[in-house]
Amino acid sequence: MAQLPVVLADINGDGLPEILTSEYAVNSAPNPLLANVAAQSTSAAEALMPQISTEVQVDANGNKIMRPRVDIAAQVSSQNLYNAPRIVAFGSDSSLVRTWNMLGANGNQPFYMAKLTVGDFNKDGLTDIAATYWTIEGGAMGGWLKEGVATVLTTGTPYNASANDWPMIYQNPRNTAVLIRDVTPPTVAITFPASGATISGSVVVTANAADNVGVIGVQFQLDGTNLGAEATTAPWGMTWDTTTASPGSHTLTAGARDAAGNRTTSAPVNVTVTATPSFVFSPRR
Repeated sequence: MAQLPVVLADINGDGLPEILTSEYAVNSAPNPLLANVAAQSTSAAEALMPQISTEVQVDANGNKIMRPRVDIAAQVSSQNLYNAPRIVAFGSDSSLVRTWNMLGANGNQPFYMAKLTVGDFNKDGLTDIAATYWTIEGGAMGGWLKEGVATVLTTGTPYNASANDWPMIYQNPRNTAVLIRDVTPPTVAITFPASGATISGSVVVTANAADNVGVIGVQFQLDGTNLGAEATTAPWGMTWDTTTASPGSHTLTAGARDAAGNRTTSAPVNVTVTATPSFVFSPRR
């Protein structure tokens, strides 16, 4: 028998945790993904359970593929039924507080119990329930099983971490898991050469870069065009052969990026490139 996923969360705002779990429901109402027909009795629906088997298919290259298949009895007294996960919340007195039906997605019928995680995932201060579960590909009563549905439900109740404080398998011990997005850009500044410097020949351009998580690359630019390849390890620097640039004023910048895609461009550094003097030697006559 499959283990039921269980989490604790205050989903009604009474300051006490409710028990959330998922049950494998044989619904007596019509299948929402099939034609609308009359409902049937719960006892008649529960008498029929799905049959899961494994079939072997051969692809175009001759490779054997094992695929799970489910077949559900589609008719009871000529009435449709469907099996779907349902999230239920119980109070400390065993009373049923609230339920949510998982309806599938993309025309695929829901199937089997849902795995649950609770937290404030979008940081809006409200308790959210994240659920993943199987669907039956094709939307009918028989087909291939696929696990591709992730649903996030909001309870509309203020998030109460202290009421959710209990270790469980599908969430962290203090139930404070949130969806963390790194939105802090890195900092970067060119350290050499200094702005206003006059340079010539081969010059090592350097920069300091930092980030709250980590800098993964620094790209130096000359007059808005990439100057060499991106530096991917600290210390951040590259060697610039100034003889490839025309004499006169030029602008150097450095762009830093982190793993989340945040980018920052340094303040510009203006330098003057002078031509490297050349000497021509001729033999004495």
